[in-house]
Amino acid sequence: MKLRLIALGAIALVACSSQQEPAAPFRDLTLEARSEVVPGPSAALRGTVTVTNTTDHAISFQAGGCPVLLQVFGSPDRAGAPAWDQATNTYCTDVLQNVILQPGAAHQFVAQAPVSEVLGATLPNGRYYVGATIRLDSHQQQVPAGDVELTQ
Repeated sequence: MKLRLIALGAIALVACSSQQEPAAPFRDLTLEARSEVVPGPSAALRGTVTVTNTTDHAISFQAGGCPVLLQVFGSPDRAGAPAWDQATNTYCTDVLQNVILQPGAAHQFVAQAPVSEVLGATLPNGRYYVGATIRLDSHQQQVPAGDVELTQ
């Protein structure tokens, strides 16, 4: 009986090791982010992160239910704690999206929040500097996403 379990374990180990490892997140990818205010009666802060495959081979990764979360900062260097962080006000699903990027291909991830939620009752109208945190394969990286004028 012990011999069978050891043999089955060895077969499982060989099967797992022969599978292709997914690309490490952010390696061989170019990340670019931008932000904008979508006008209207319910104005919204929108952040878009574009992920581009800069290699000569396909890259695969997984993105969760909230692949991008936005933060706003009071200074251009985005140092310290954000004045507002979407992660504290958002519930994300555990649904994974499998993405395969061919060489030179790009994929966009978008996050959005009402300006009234961003400013809330504590932040004044003004210029804010946006960061977008992108999460791929359970790893995350913050990308500067420009600056916006937020008013209620």
